Amino acid sequence: MSIASAVTRKISEFKLAREFAARGPWCTRFDIGDRSYGGELDYRGDKRVKYALSEFPDARTILELGSLEGGQSFQLARTPGMKVLAIEGRADNLHRAQWVQKILGVDNITFVQGNLETIELEQYGPVDLVFCSGLLYHLPRPWELIEQIASITGNLFLSTHYVEDAKATEEVNGYRGDYYSEQTDPLSGMSARSFLLTLDSLQQALRDNGFSAIEILETFHPPSRGIKIGSGGRSIGGRPQVHMAARK
Repeated sequence: MSIASAVTRKISEFKLAREFAARGPWCTRFDIGDRSYGGELDYRGDKRVKYALSEFPDARTILELGSLEGGQSFQLARTPGMKVLAIEGRADNLHRAQWVQKILGVDNITFVQGNLETIELEQYGPVDLVFCSGLLYHLPRPWELIEQIASITGNLFLSTHYVEDAKATEEVNGYRGDYYSEQTDPLSGMSARSFLLTLDSLQQALRDNGFSAIEILETFHPPSRGIKIGSGGRSIGGRPQVHMAARK
């Protein structure tokens, strides 16, 4: 590389870094060229995306629920012939995803804004697969979203936290779980509190809506860790988590 080319690249990297900073704070890390930009959440080689694509290899239309800044959206969209419709509740997250989309030149994702506590999913279906990762446990009535998912697809990849049976102190609508308080950062739910289901109740909610074939791909207990979001931060993990595939 010539000196002039190296200088030009450095100037471009500086401008891009400045543009990222102006649109922050970011949660998601994006690697563009030889540099990393944005936040700390790295979705390259994401296990949840790999699970979804391997469990549902014929899916070519995916509805992603709770897309944040598009980290998993861009990974899903790398499959040839794939079309992804990604719904995100927060306008700032949506605008950051759309901006990165232009930078990357990805044309097979449509990002739309919608509150998944109240939105009617039927307008976006039918789809081959619903990809719901890191969202369900942020909802005050998660069974309602499961009912809506069942109205537009027979295939669901779900990754969510759940509450252990011994810690479940509430029963709502026939499902056991516990309430917990949401924060106000970009990773949190839209309401002040959410309902975390037990694993048994989560599976029951799926069966109640016609998902008769449920495969638990992995359960684990991720350690709590802090991530930086702008000048602040928050803790993620710390609760048991499950990856599962559900089919009608």
